[in-house]
Amino acid sequence: MLALTAEKLADDGANGGILFESLHGAPRRVAVDATAFSGRQARWNATFINVWLDPGEDERQIEAARSYSKALAPWALGGGYLNYASEAVSEGLESEFGADRLARLRAVKREYDPANVFRFNHNIVPAEQ
Repeated sequence: MLALTAEKLADDGANGGILFESLHGAPRRVAVDATAFSGRQARWNATFINVWLDPGEDERQIEAARSYSKALAPWALGGGYLNYASEAVSEGLESEFGADRLARLRAVKREYDPANVFRFNHNIVPAEQ
């Protein structure tokens, strides 16, 4: 993975870097179905961070980030850390949480926020829509 990372950064001419976070210790001791976080079985979280100032570079730099994410696909377990998610998150969030976990989260939402007052970012709707 590190060789792929170095190659992608050199080939794509990105102006940023990669944040690698090791997932170990307490997070891995919690059962995978115990909380909303769906990435406990992963060993690493890799986040592409790209920075540029020229709006003319938007398309090229965004494609560099997408290209890196696609290159990591063979090692991905599915889902990811939702606070880092952007366009990769499906509309229904099932790709991030899984069907069972999302159903449990919707039940909590129905109980504590049935009017969907807290509906920003990656919103979990109180019921299937």
